[in-house]
Amino acid sequence: MLDYEEQQALKRDIWALHAIKYELVTEFGGLTETGTETGFWSDNGIVCEDFVKRWLIYGDSRSFEEKIEAFNKRIKIVTHQKSQAYGIDGNLKFV
Repeated sequence: MLDYEEQQALKRDIWALHAIKYELVTEFGGLTETGTETGFWSDNGIVCEDFVKRWLIYGDSRSFEEKIEAFNKRIKIVTHQKSQAYGIDGNLKFV
């Protein structure tokens, strides 16, 4: 159970993530969100669980990859992740 301050922080993070999503729509003209998936991995012997939504964005500008990486760095901060994965043309990258 989260205390009041933790609940407020979670609400701020959710709103910040929504704001980033709408910035992406504005920047690239659209975004497709797929259903929720669950990922599991081992971190020093501890099994971790993460809930994933994929955001599909299409673009063809020369600066596309640079812009996407900048957005992913912001998403990493908002979601408190150690590593943020994203893919461009089938190539997986991490920030």
